[in-house]
Amino acid sequence: MQRRALLVGLCIALATPACSKPKPPTLTPVSAKISKLTPTGPTLDVVLQAHNPNGFELSAQSVEATVTFGKNVTLKPITVTSGVSLPAGKSTPIKVSIAATWDDVSKVAGLALASPTVPYSVAGKVKIGSAKLNVELPFTLKGKVTRSEMLSAGIAGIPGLTSDPIIK
Repeated sequence: MQRRALLVGLCIALATPACSKPKPPTLTPVSAKISKLTPTGPTLDVVLQAHNPNGFELSAQSVEATVTFGKNVTLKPITVTSGVSLPAGKSTPIKVSIAATWDDVSKVAGLALASPTVPYSVAGKVKIGSAKLNVELPFTLKGKVTRSEMLSAGIAGIPGLTSDPIIK
């Protein structure tokens, strides 16, 4: 009887770690900078730091983001495939470029005329997963762009003028 109880206890002890529930990774927003500004829209370089606390690898599958200038000029959501591997028990940077498109350049130009700097925010989520775990983690980042950069992009959008990037 004691042998049987010992065998059952040993089986439970050995099976417990294998059955432990995976932990969700953590995501820390690092930066969002406008790397390119053209008449068609901005490109933002976004950096996030992901920590995988599990004993198995995860993958950052995609990043979905929405860019807002000021408080009310929101661009269409963008989804970018990531494919960044998140090794077990480590922190890893996730770097993506998000190319957004202006819906109405005149609204953005209006913001630029009203203030010497235009605040922007990038809000979204990262899909992270594996065969054992799939989660979506939210993030928000903020920054500013100058009036002259914004107006140059708007003026460059006038037909017949240059369409070279304002910020390269």
